[in-house]
Amino acid sequence: MPLILFGCKSQSKVTMEFETVTLQKKEQLFPQNKSSLPSVEFDIQFLYPKKFKNEEQQLKLQQAFQREVLGKDFSKYTSAQESVEAFVAEFLKRSREPLEPEECENLDTSSYAEMYHYEQALSDTIIFKNENFVSISTLSSSYMGGAHGMFATYYVSIDLNTFKKVELKDLFVDTYEEELAKIIRQKLVEKERKNNPEESEEDVKDHFFEFEKIKANDNFMLKETGIEFNYTPYEIAAFAFGEHRVEITYKELKSLLKPDALDKYIKK
Repeated sequence: MPLILFGCKSQSKVTMEFETVTLQKKEQLFPQNKSSLPSVEFDIQFLYPKKFKNEEQQLKLQQAFQREVLGKDFSKYTSAQESVEAFVAEFLKRSREPLEPEECENLDTSSYAEMYHYEQALSDTIIFKNENFVSISTLSSSYMGGAHGMFATYYVSIDLNTFKKVELKDLFVDTYEEELAKIIRQKLVEKERKNNPEESEEDVKDHFFEFEKIKANDNFMLKETGIEFNYTPYEIAAFAFGEHRVEITYKELKSLLKPDALDKYIKK
């Protein structure tokens, strides 16, 4: 059953219907070999807009989802199913490149099952929408051998008028960078101290690689009451600390936002 979302009651109703392309399968990297290894297990759940305004705008929005969730190389497809299949094919191609088929010919499945059994999962979720933008959170996780897998959450807000990603330059005045960075760093300290009350402010700063160099990144999304940034593992801290999310209200950002930014995206 498709997911149907409507605009907020203070705004004109804009109907979006979403469907999910699901692809769950296991693929051998070298199907001609006797060994079933190496292999990749996929779990792809791609939520995309099935209905939006007219046919032309629906396709533009769908391709924007494909670009931002799957990658820019997959925005050209007019079918969401085709874009997911192309994503899987490209992943298999890149996984094969560092390997030699002959070396994998007789891999012992009992000895190498974990090392050569790769995984790739991807799913996206609608976090917030109004008649001006839609915000998406995409979770990607993979295991390609080694001590542990990798995961990351990516945020994006898509402008429903231009079908482009909302960028920092669309929202902030020219001199915003250092002031915004200070707010983000302070939020990170507050969150770490809340999680580690026994540690001082200087102690929690040591959780990060180079604390004073942390600044706003492109991994953000617009929400109803503010902007949320996300920092993926290894971006500003070690893998063990996981992801770091920072939410800042529009009220806190008022002096840094362009005068028309809130009117353009939030208040209509």
